[in-house]
Amino acid sequence: MADCYGNLGILFINQNLFDEALKNQEKALAIYKELKNSDGQTNTNCNIGIIYANKKDTAQALKYFLEAARIAENSGNKHGLGAIYTNIGLIYADLKKIKLALEYQEKALIIYKDLSDDQGISVTYLNIADILRGNKKTNEAISFYLQSVTVSLKANIKDNLISSYLGLSECYRDKKDFEKSNGYLLKYIAVKDSVLNYDNTQQIREIETKYQTEKKELEIKNLNVQKGAQETELKRQRTVLISVGISALLLLLFLIYIFKAYEQKKKDNLMISEQKHLVEEKQKEILDSIHYAKRIQTALLPTEKYIERKMGELKKKDK
Repeated sequence: MADCYGNLGILFINQNLFDEALKNQEKALAIYKELKNSDGQTNTNCNIGIIYANKKDTAQALKYFLEAARIAENSGNKHGLGAIYTNIGLIYADLKKIKLALEYQEKALIIYKDLSDDQGISVTYLNIADILRGNKKTNEAISFYLQSVTVSLKANIKDNLISSYLGLSECYRDKKDFEKSNGYLLKYIAVKDSVLNYDNTQQIREIETKYQTEKKELEIKNLNVQKGAQETELKRQRTVLISVGISALLLLLFLIYIFKAYEQKKKDNLMISEQKHLVEEKQKEILDSIHYAKRIQTALLPTEKYIERKMGELKKKDK
């Protein structure tokens, strides 16, 4: 949690939101103290000192830088100590305490040389030169500017090189040596332009990279959209094919059913026809039998005329 507060505080420092930065750094410091984390306390005290320095409260800034130096000395944190001594020297320079300012810059220089830290060595030479030039010690300032130039060229530290060339130009201007002043001014402009060109090139590359990245992301997005559309179309086609297949199958089953029904009806009609024929045959046989019996009966029984004649004869006998 302390690291989170510390990192958040640094973000606010970079945005010049010093009140918010201070709140977060103080929270981080309280946690580091509770954890007895020496490095955390050193860095946080230093950050709070930087915040107060930006707020132009040099007394508070010096208080926190000195506390950071004390903790770093006790814990043997040489990397942190070099930066802290540099900051303390700058605060003393603002307070016009030149002797103390130079003493702390010299302390920082010893540490940076021991660590072979070219960045630290270069910036400390530059700080000493600035302090000396501000106090009209021009020749001594030139010596330290030149040492900063030497280290900056070797380590390709262009920011310090730009500041050193500008400082040399101003020193020689103060000495009325305008030829050398203009010479270093031209070097200052050349290096600054190269840095600007490099920065511009980097920005262009970053923009180009961003453009290419966004372009690829858009292409991928479009491909995904196309792929999704293709998958949707394939699903639709599969659905259509399945529907057509099911419909065809149902139609086939229906036709089979109709055919079977038709065949069955033909069989039923044939059976009915046969049965009808049989019935007709039977009826004919029955009718033939009836007609035959009637003929026999007619042949055996006397006719009506015969009966009437016999009845007349009987009536005559009775008389």
